[in-house]
Amino acid sequence: MPTLTILTRTYHRPELVARCCASVQAQHCDDYEHLLLVDDAGLGIRASYGWMASHASLYRGRYVYVLDDDGELTDRHFVSDVANIAVEHDPDVIMVRSEHPDLGTLPMGWTQRPQAGMVDVSNYVVRAEVWRQFAHLLASDDYAGDWAFIDALFGAGASVYWHKQRVTRINRVMRGAESEVHRDWLSALQVRAPRLFAPAGRVLYVGANRCAAPTFAHELRQAGNVLDLLELWPPNVRFYEADGERRFAHTVHGDVRTILAEQLPCPHYDAALWWHGPEHVGRDEVAPALARLGTLADLVVVACPWGEWEQGPNDGNPHEVHQCTLYPADLEALGFQTVTLGTGPDQHGQLIAWKGDAGEWVPLDVGGQYDGTFVKLADSYTMWAVDDGRRRRVHSQEELHHIGLRPVRLVDVETLESIPRA
Repeated sequence: MPTLTILTRTYHRPELVARCCASVQAQHCDDYEHLLLVDDAGLGIRASYGWMASHASLYRGRYVYVLDDDGELTDRHFVSDVANIAVEHDPDVIMVRSEHPDLGTLPMGWTQRPQAGMVDVSNYVVRAEVWRQFAHLLASDDYAGDWAFIDALFGAGASVYWHKQRVTRINRVMRGAESEVHRDWLSALQVRAPRLFAPAGRVLYVGANRCAAPTFAHELRQAGNVLDLLELWPPNVRFYEADGERRFAHTVHGDVRTILAEQLPCPHYDAALWWHGPEHVGRDEVAPALARLGTLADLVVVACPWGEWEQGPNDGNPHEVHQCTLYPADLEALGFQTVTLGTGPDQHGQLIAWKGDAGEWVPLDVGGQYDGTFVKLADSYTMWAVDDGRRRRVHSQEELHHIGLRPVRLVDVETLESIPRA
């Protein structure tokens, strides 16, 4: 029986999973088995956790550790250390540290009971029989299942050994279809509201859940913006006030429906972003809340599900409940421009809307025989290149030259949207 079973989930990311496997194979001790869960169908995080739980009887290791394909072991003595700790201390749980690209060192609050949003599935090694007993909790939520699992173990009085070594580095967070959706959202914003990503801007960021990295906060900061957070639920406020990554310059406890300019650290903002927010207030409250944001910022950008999507409280937060359903016509009636993404109207559809000074497309001549329309974001570029009447996203001049596409100049959003994707 090996000391450790290492479980790795992967979805169409061969380079990442190769790096992950290489880091496991580089261990100085081979007292482990490494099992890969390949999600060819793109079923997602919750489904993969469900598979892990239902097949737990197949694992031969005395302990179980989840190392996703976007993670790699940075400590070559990890397996041998687990084996030694198991012999000397025989704990139910071994807590370890990881480096996260957005959150820094996890878990936050070392030697304390982990809090939601402050711990990752790569932060604990669990005795196999205990893992099997509680594994169903991993599938309880797409984003907070890793916390629900370890929180239940602490609540049940599991014995814990705190191994302070950093053993894992996370190279990329989003997986498979989730990552592709994020890129589609980002591209839609970059094209339609480039001012949102203009350097040295001040952005009012409305609402941030501690269980997941704030959407686009990294990209906004990377472009040179300063972000202030307006958050209603006190646990989220406390989390971001203590955030060691300082993603937000200021965190304000307040309600988007009632907040006043004098309550904010900046008298007026270049932009306000309320991502997946309008559906969390009553239908009759949407228009006044958006009007209020319009008095606080030159540009207001919002997003919500396109059509009906039921959701209840999450992580004990009552404000996570979806209270209304919105369609493009609802926001267009308030003077917003809109675009829809996905297959909606349903829970897979996305409605993005913006009002105010959204900025202009920035044409950029890339030189030589290539001539295309780019949206410039600091030192990076996002564009749609056209080849043989089809379009595909290209992220850099180097990629454009590498794939040999011959793009044409796109003059506006309508022209772009009239060209089918490759």
